Amino acid sequence: MGNFYANFCVRTEDAGEVAKFLADVADEGVVLPAQHGWTLLSSRDLETMDGEIRDRYGARLSQGGTPVLLAANQDDDMLLVVLYRDGACVAWADTNPGAWSGEDEPPKIEGADRLAAIADGVDPADLAALLTDEQVFAVDTHKALVRLLGLPDLSAGFGYRYWKNGEFGGDGYLEFGTG
Repeated sequence: MGNFYANFCVRTEDAGEVAKFLADVADEGVVLPAQHGWTLLSSRDLETMDGEIRDRYGARLSQGGTPVLLAANQDDDMLLVVLYRDGACVAWADTNPGAWSGEDEPPKIEGADRLAAIADGVDPADLAALLTDEQVFAVDTHKALVRLLGLPDLSAGFGYRYWKNGEFGGDGYLEFGTG
């Protein structure tokens, strides 16, 4: 079995504000201390891979123009990346769009220029090439994306279930509902 996780990176140093948001919308979750100007979060309900939950989180977290990036890895077969800004999805990439239907579809990306713009000096063509390259494991694609965009180091592979099972340690984590 491969990796299975979903998380958001929010462009803010204020992990406390992100934790307040998450505590209002999720029953169990964790927020990590900010790194590289981004705050990483995951929750139990986010990892259900429910599109409505994902979009609700993305819309609320991105109010006021804050870039918010979702990464969801389904059994290392597919990586879904969605960028939210001003309450809406503005870019996305799916490394295996046929994963749910069983269809053989090539990777797809929409809005590579908007996605690349969240980091300094990233060429949209390089980003598109990375997200449409058919790598064997989705977590490897995610690791390369983390390096390219300057996201928190733990982003690739971080999920609520893994954290709850003790696979990630550290100081400064803000948790709730784990009681």
